[in-house]
Amino acid sequence: MKRVSPRSCRRALRGALGVAVALAVAAPAPRVLAASLAPSSSDERVKRAEELYAKGTSKFETADYKAAIELWSEAYTVVPADPAYGEIKALLLYNIATAREKAFEVYGEVSELRQAEILLGNFEKSIPSIYQEESERAAELSKVRERKAKIAE
Repeated sequence: MKRVSPRSCRRALRGALGVAVALAVAAPAPRVLAASLAPSSSDERVKRAEELYAKGTSKFETADYKAAIELWSEAYTVVPADPAYGEIKALLLYNIATAREKAFEVYGEVSELRQAEILLGNFEKSIPSIYQEESERAAELSKVRERKAKIAE
């Protein structure tokens, strides 16, 4: 099997992010992760993470936010700790944060918001490596900071 370079991973993820941004509506939506970005040594782990991600997306789309959180959290732990997967892990954090915000809307548990705020902070640290273009990076930083400020209110 062919090994995919970290640079190829970034290009694919940027493309996937473009699709996610184009599909976004008023409420934050989960980010789309690019499929099959794995170096060959981790194919099974990444395949499992992709399956968990897809199941989590279905749960999110049907307003079962707690199940989405569980599935995406499990996907996060399955994705290898290799720096080549850093962007995938960051996007999973974004999705989990979004699901936690939505879970708060349904269940009213303030701890969901506090956890979302922490996760958004972790995602915020990854923005410079995900968004190479300055205008995209600035826009995403602004959105994340706005969400964090809203949570802090």
